[in-house]
Amino acid sequence: MSGVKGSSEKDLLYVCSHVPEEIVLAAGFRPRRFLPEARPADAWIHPNTCGYVKNVLAAALDSEDLGAVGIIIANSCDAMRRLHDLWTGYVPRVPAFLLDVPKKNDEDSIAFFASELTRLSEWLHREIGGTRVTRKELAEALRTCNEIRALMGEVFGLQSAMPSGIPG
Repeated sequence: MSGVKGSSEKDLLYVCSHVPEEIVLAAGFRPRRFLPEARPADAWIHPNTCGYVKNVLAAALDSEDLGAVGIIIANSCDAMRRLHDLWTGYVPRVPAFLLDVPKKNDEDSIAFFASELTRLSEWLHREIGGTRVTRKELAEALRTCNEIRALMGEVFGLQSAMPSGIPG
């Protein structure tokens, strides 16, 4: 699910593996990892910045229609924080949410992240027009995402066999 073309208006972009697809799915959206083609963006962001972040920004600036109702950017590194700043300034037609990700694994960090996930689900509902995330929708989304992960694990297992009948 990369690129821009062929998207639906219920797509919601995300740019980091820390973003919980399950909550996006439970809110009624199709989570779509934003993996654009390489494009120069040095005019907007420092040339030493992560190439992925530069490509995401350049793709957004180059496209009139990203085919998505919003984007979730995880606060996982300085480049992602800068991407959020630039996105809100230069791509306001696609609302952005900055999801804070804890850097430690302790009780306070878990409680903090739980509050961030609640804030995300409220943003999806109030700002983007998604359905309210309930335990029922979340449980169904978890089952769907886990089934996809299991199937992808099978594909990767088949690909690792030598010789593999499944091309990369």
